[in-house]
Amino acid sequence: MDWNALGTIVALIGVSVTFIFSILEQRQNRRVAADTLTRMENAQSATKANADRAENASRLTIDTLTRVAAAIESISSGNPDRVAWSLRYFSGDSYILENVGEVDAFNVEVTAHESLMRAGEWPPTQDVKAGETIRFFAIRTFGTSDTTVAVHWMADADGESTREVWRYPLPPGPPR
Repeated sequence: MDWNALGTIVALIGVSVTFIFSILEQRQNRRVAADTLTRMENAQSATKANADRAENASRLTIDTLTRVAAAIESISSGNPDRVAWSLRYFSGDSYILENVGEVDAFNVEVTAHESLMRAGEWPPTQDVKAGETIRFFAIRTFGTSDTTVAVHWMADADGESTREVWRYPLPPGPPR
């Protein structure tokens, strides 16, 4: 038996086994790196969504404080006649916006953040008398970062007043 040939064969087998283990380890490292990258991207998306929600919540708080200040000013001036809005869940994916104020609202337009899906179109721009309602459809999804509905209107029919805005988050419906 040629010991040199046997030693060479054993060395080649050792190199081959080492090479195979090296390839398997590289594949494992690539899978771990891909999984880590995916987790980092998901965390980054979640962080951005949380930041968007916080920003939208602070904007809504500012709007609420502005409405409170306007209401106090209206009451203190002795002129309570104003447009006021109420937003409530109706059924399925439909909601009711009502002018609960004492006066009519003109050129009323309903809008929302682009991440809030809607079934069909938003209601057309219209006048809404005191006590009248507008029904619309909206759908929350996992991708919805802001559920705030905005109502834009004018206080007079001739378009001389400034355009006002009221924002409110979409009220929750029953559990599905």
